[in-house]
Amino acid sequence: MFRKTRRLIPIVTLLVFAASLNAAAGGREATRPGRFTGSAHAGVPAERRTTPLRSDIPPGRLDRLHRQAEGTSRSVASRTSPRRSTATVGTSFAGVANMNPVASPSDSTGAAGPDFVMAAVNVHVQVFDRTGATQAGPFRLKSLFNNLPAGTDTDPKVVYDTYSDTFVLAYLLYNNHEDYIVIVTIPGATADKKSTWCPLVLNGDQIAGDGHQFADYPGLGFTADRVTITTNNFPFSGPGFDYVQILSFKKSKLYDCSLSTVPFTVLGGKQTRDPDGSKAFTIQPAETIGGSSPKVQYMASFDHSGSGPSHVVLWRLKFLNHNPRLARTAIGVGSVSIPPYGRQCGTTSIDTRWDTGDMRLINAYFDADTGFLYTAHAVSHVWAPAVNRQSAARWYEIRVVGNLYNSAIPRNGYVGGDGYDVAWPSVATNSAGVLFVNFTEGSSTLAAPGGVASTECLSLLATTVLPGQEADTGPVLVKEGEARYDFGTGVERWGDYSAINRDPLDGTQMVAFGAYAFNAGTIDATATTYLWNEWVASLSDV
Repeated sequence: MFRKTRRLIPIVTLLVFAASLNAAAGGREATRPGRFTGSAHAGVPAERRTTPLRSDIPPGRLDRLHRQAEGTSRSVASRTSPRRSTATVGTSFAGVANMNPVASPSDSTGAAGPDFVMAAVNVHVQVFDRTGATQAGPFRLKSLFNNLPAGTDTDPKVVYDTYSDTFVLAYLLYNNHEDYIVIVTIPGATADKKSTWCPLVLNGDQIAGDGHQFADYPGLGFTADRVTITTNNFPFSGPGFDYVQILSFKKSKLYDCSLSTVPFTVLGGKQTRDPDGSKAFTIQPAETIGGSSPKVQYMASFDHSGSGPSHVVLWRLKFLNHNPRLARTAIGVGSVSIPPYGRQCGTTSIDTRWDTGDMRLINAYFDADTGFLYTAHAVSHVWAPAVNRQSAARWYEIRVVGNLYNSAIPRNGYVGGDGYDVAWPSVATNSAGVLFVNFTEGSSTLAAPGGVASTECLSLLATTVLPGQEADTGPVLVKEGEARYDFGTGVERWGDYSAINRDPLDGTQMVAFGAYAFNAGTIDATATTYLWNEWVASLSDV
């Protein structure tokens, strides 16, 4: 259950950030609202809410891979997960609604603090108390503050920094000329008072000399003394993918709203290539929990190698004498394929399928007390004794050691089952080391031979993986989908992520954020809906 009592969280002593950054570190300054810099450029990306995700794989080839992934296979990866769970749903409530302008996908995210729960979607943010009563908002992202650049808003991310009792909200704004990253720091105790929210705006293209860039799909993580944001950078107009951009902020500057400018460190271009020299894609900075003031930022990405062995890449960013040191190592995870499009509500037409993603990792979570980092994504998988491929969630546990190159993946596993399509998983551990996986699921009445026929509209589920185990305990239904989701012609956008974090008041509890197909309270698998709704739920392991 969410508790309404408050426990004070000690604020970590923050180191003073050096006045000048080493030039090799890519030092920059971002401005508070009121002053913006950046030249005008022609061209604007197509409307993101009704087009495929920007991926490092060309859209046409990505669509073919999704369709081909539905084929049969002689290989058998694992048995079907049991349809039971040790997870229990506690307090739960409706999060941010799909209000005007109606958007797709939901981009559901959020985090719980000691006093408040902050949730965000595409394109609003809202603050609740721990029982689900609205305390502030909903606010349109692009209208949160005066003097924000004009543009389209999208891709919010929210985390709760347990070391400093602070929420951090990051999102994107883009227009015909530029795109921007907006970072909002929010004191945990006054999150219900928007007057205490502190915005920072920076240009999405922070590396000069390589053409005009569009920053997409931000990642958001933190340690005891820094906040890290990552983006996938594309040419502002036209196809292609350029590189991942990493931005690192000292909290002592970022959280100080009296400063008109905030210095930060930039890494990108060849600095963010995978160990094999290829371009890294979607580097997810970890939310860090526990430890004794951990200051090393760990991150993860996935290096897909086609039909050959793929790798999870572990990244480490630390500072020595205020200079950044970025290292990475690739850990093999076997042959991995893009998942097929998902089914829902018993339908099989391609016009009713939903997008399960392109194998980018959805989040990263580093437990500094155990030294393990966790991450997950959707992949193509075969559940024995079936032969048809499904979309399944695959999670990884990475043992992080001092010599980064000796880090390993002692455990990984799949979540889903024959006849079910699972995607957009987010992961985190409770204080006992139990892994929670939060995900979307849908299914078709046409089960594979030997499987069980099922029909499920797009729903929010969760499961647990006990320490030392690889098989999950089976899913628990968090919020049932109410109708077939149909936002427009072709494959339906869904995701582009979910979120889960440890309750700062009770380490045995988790708080999950995701979306379900919303039909004004009527559950009818034969009906259609163009609406999703966010759902927020506390979870525990029994």
